[in-house]
Amino acid sequence: MEKRSGSLKTNFSQIARELGISRGTVYRVVNHSPLVKPETRAKVISALNRNGYFRHRQIHISKVLFDFCDNKYLRDLGNKLMAVMPEKEYICHCSDHRRNFEDFLNSVAESDPVVFVSNPSDKIITAARHVNPDIYTVTLTTESSADVTITPNNKLGGELAARHLFACGQKNIAVFLAESHPTRIERYKSFLGEFTLLDPDAEIKEIHMSGNDEFYSVIADFLSSCQVLPDVIFFPAGGFAQTFYEEFASRD
Repeated sequence: MEKRSGSLKTNFSQIARELGISRGTVYRVVNHSPLVKPETRAKVISALNRNGYFRHRQIHISKVLFDFCDNKYLRDLGNKLMAVMPEKEYICHCSDHRRNFEDFLNSVAESDPVVFVSNPSDKIITAARHVNPDIYTVTLTTESSADVTITPNNKLGGELAARHLFACGQKNIAVFLAESHPTRIERYKSFLGEFTLLDPDAEIKEIHMSGNDEFYSVIADFLSSCQVLPDVIFFPAGGFAQTFYEEFASRD
């Protein structure tokens, strides 16, 4: 609310009666509570300003929702982002739309922005906007219909990986594709194209894994079927390289 001239003896009870709401709702607006619906908040602020009420300074603490998933790489990324957000300006809370969709929607209704570190579908983003039309949506690491999409340059990333492996003298490469995903496929296509240009005689094999496959078994079966083991395994998807290390390091 901006500073206005006029009497500061604003009658909250009268404003509440005029708007057909409780006096508590008026107080919640004055104290910047996130529990008030956006349309109600706008009506109360307008009525307060008409009656000459003002705050000496605007205090707004944004309530930021971080929506997570089980992916370790994404969870670590989201936790690091939350850790650097100033506590005096933001209140951070978490959800997981895959595990508890109702809790996710309830949290969206009470938040200002929602930051998806969960690779949401456009359907999930639409559901969030339906519950809270004023919600500001942000997605990390994947393309989407969100207001802001922060995603890596997949084409350049694939090309840089190809140049690096070529410079290291690698000629027999396996690529772990996991489930089909637009960002992973885009990285792989640029990787394959760049490496083919750099070394047309290189041997590049694909490792495919579906949603029901067990990670260790897929890799182990692939390696046991190779007459010549690959020099390197390239993981276009974030986090799988660490999973590979942890899975195989824990076994004989």
